Amino acid sequence: MFELTWIRQFLTIAECGTLLKAAERLHMTQPGLSKSMRNLERELGVPLFDRRKNRVELNETGRRAVELLSGWYAQADQLQSELREFDRRHRHITAGACGPLPMSRSIRSLLAMKYPGIPCTDEIQPPEVLERGLRDGTYQFVVLPYAPEGNDTACAFYGEEQLYVTLPENHPLAARRNGIRFSDLDGQTVLSLPQTGYWFDLPKRMLPHSHIIDHSELYDFEEVMEGSSFPTFITTYLMEVFTYPASRVAVPLLDPEARVSYWCVCLKENSGFLSPLFNSFPSGRL
Repeated sequence: MFELTWIRQFLTIAECGTLLKAAERLHMTQPGLSKSMRNLERELGVPLFDRRKNRVELNETGRRAVELLSGWYAQADQLQSELREFDRRHRHITAGACGPLPMSRSIRSLLAMKYPGIPCTDEIQPPEVLERGLRDGTYQFVVLPYAPEGNDTACAFYGEEQLYVTLPENHPLAARRNGIRFSDLDGQTVLSLPQTGYWFDLPKRMLPHSHIIDHSELYDFEEVMEGSSFPTFITTYLMEVFTYPASRVAVPLLDPEARVSYWCVCLKENSGFLSPLFNSFPSGRL
């Protein structure tokens, strides 16, 4: 069977016009290139060149071979690239999520359990970046706050996260343990959430008349919350990570924006490889 390299060399000769120029472009010797072309002719069973004393040029069959092999080589080259990319993806799992909860220890533990020996990396990005990265191959799977439209993806429900506000016990809203709304807080100074991905901009949108104090580091956030009387946002995930002060009351936000459903999403072409992970989620199979 002829080699893919011979086809590339043959098409280069056709493009350059001479064996010498093609050999220079291919960084090989002219005798070596000539030998490859004889091997190609032998495998195809037809002569491709007219050989004269000081010149080698394509014959009629060779020119027809250029037409046929150009498309074939492009397909073969694409096939090779896709197979290499497929192999790369299945030797290293890359994931993206819209917040820290989806990439908590539970999903990392599942990856380690279901894909032993395969390195896994993850990062937090906005949903639009994740969806784009899923389709361009940056991520094998992503966790989004919605199930995307389209027939090219497969989804599994991952879980939900609720937004709360912690209040000092003597705060006027602390007695409303069943829940409050963003409008009840609008106008007050509040502490925002640190490193929270999906939730980060929500207080700014929902509290247009409030002064929002941001904290990028979890340690600073805990310290300021413990020493202040400001209402402070907190999520289901953060409540699991650390214990808020006993002097505070956690009250859920009742607005629909304060609850999010997470979906684990992959391209359908990767659903077979990722089914052991996705089938571990509450929704079951893809």
